[in-house]
Amino acid sequence: MDGQVMETVQWATSEGRLAERIGAVVAISRLVPAQGGLDLVDWRFRCLGVPVPGCAAPKVVAREHPEAGRYRFEISIGLPWGRAPVLRYHGWLGVAQAADEGG
Repeated sequence: MDGQVMETVQWATSEGRLAERIGAVVAISRLVPAQGGLDLVDWRFRCLGVPVPGCAAPKVVAREHPEAGRYRFEISIGLPWGRAPVLRYHGWLGVAQAADEGG
C-alpha cells in the first residue's frame, strides 16, 4: 500500500555482498552496476540463521537507481517454481541510523 514504511537493516558482508535483515530472514545479494544504477543478483537467503536451499528460495529481481537525489528501489519476488512474480514493491531508500555489521 502506498505510504507504508518497511524498515530493514542492511550491511556489507565480509565477502563484499549486501545483506538485509527483514524479520527472521536475511537476504544476501551481490551488487552489479547496470544502466545507471545497481542490479542485485545471486540471491541467497537464511531463515532463523539456517541457509535456505536454492530450490526453495524465492526468485528475486531487484534494482536500485538514483532519482531526485535519493535511491529508488524496485523489487519483484516470485515462487521458486513459478514464472510470474507474486509480490512487487518499490520505494525510496532512507537511512535512519548506522547499524553495526551483522544488523
